[in-house]
Amino acid sequence: MKQYLERLLMGTFRRVLFIGSLPVVFISVIRIIADCNVHFSAAGADRLSKLLLAGLMFYIIFVVTNFSNAMDALSSVPVWQKILGSEQVDAFLTDEEFVPYVYSDNSESGIVKISKSHKWIKVFGRYYPVALIAGYKSFGSQLVMLNGQTAYFQFMMGHPDVKRALAELHPNSDYYEELLTQPRSTGILQETYDKALRACGTDLEKADWEDLRYRFEIELSRVCSSGIDAVSTMHKNVLSEKQLEYAIEQIKKVELKSTSTVLDFKSYENEYCVCNGVAVLEGIGYPANKEGIDFLFKCLGSVDAPYFVHAVKVLKEFDTEELHRKIDYEIKRAFIKRDAVYLAGIIYLAKEIDYDIPFLKEQKENLQASSSESEEELQVAGAQF
Repeated sequence: MKQYLERLLMGTFRRVLFIGSLPVVFISVIRIIADCNVHFSAAGADRLSKLLLAGLMFYIIFVVTNFSNAMDALSSVPVWQKILGSEQVDAFLTDEEFVPYVYSDNSESGIVKISKSHKWIKVFGRYYPVALIAGYKSFGSQLVMLNGQTAYFQFMMGHPDVKRALAELHPNSDYYEELLTQPRSTGILQETYDKALRACGTDLEKADWEDLRYRFEIELSRVCSSGIDAVSTMHKNVLSEKQLEYAIEQIKKVELKSTSTVLDFKSYENEYCVCNGVAVLEGIGYPANKEGIDFLFKCLGSVDAPYFVHAVKVLKEFDTEELHRKIDYEIKRAFIKRDAVYLAGIIYLAKEIDYDIPFLKEQKENLQASSSESEEELQVAGAQF
């Protein structure tokens, strides 16, 4: 409710400020014309008055023709509120809680706030969906969205703190920075976004935005990096299908070892690039990819990540007994560390391969036995009373 009232008040304030400026401009022009009649000759005043009136008419025409853009610029969620609608935006943000963004050096931002879900950032009362931000145009503070649109009046978005936060959230944004300087960048981004959204098979409000972002990166990689060495850049750039094929062929030529950089989970700069590693392991196939089992199990630690389901698919191709042993070992580690998300990921995999984990069965029996003993003690105590 607090978030909703804040968005409502800030949006109303911006609209009142904008609309209130119109009569101020009109009155100012009329006063200047009146002063012209006093201080200038009749001919000079007439020419200047016509010039000012022409300027006023141009301003009014500009405001009318760009009214929708102006209203979007004043909305609490630039660009996307116009597409999603105010009610849907409110539904997305209602349960979000925002805290100061913490940089990689553990310092807090005084300007940028981020939702605890890490799906939204908040800057000066305005909200931006993290997964739907493309990057900056290199010449300034113009933040470009995945669909190629740029919001007007991006107050504070060019601040170094904001740029630093976005660079950490999207470490591969320089992947297509050169594209954003090109005249056709808006059209390319719009076309890429449309293809990615169609591939999701649903509308924007129902789509998984992380998945949409991943598909967008793949589509864009076809435009921006057709000639790069896929193996050396797979840790920071999302690869297209052709680049993945090249990477798989190159890695097949050598034996995949546990020390390979392909299996270094921490070396991938973001979750979209982790998808490269999973796709490469799938392409290599079992048993050539058996050294990648630890990497794939690390992927189970983030059930909402775009690589999770793909990693489960690859693991299902592993030897059954080997997979059972690994599940038994990892489930105990997750239980000891009280890592509920990792536990959920392992249980999901076990269900996919129809494996009843003995450790979980044992824990359930112990819990039931403990519950029965407690119930008996209560009954005895009740009888004594």
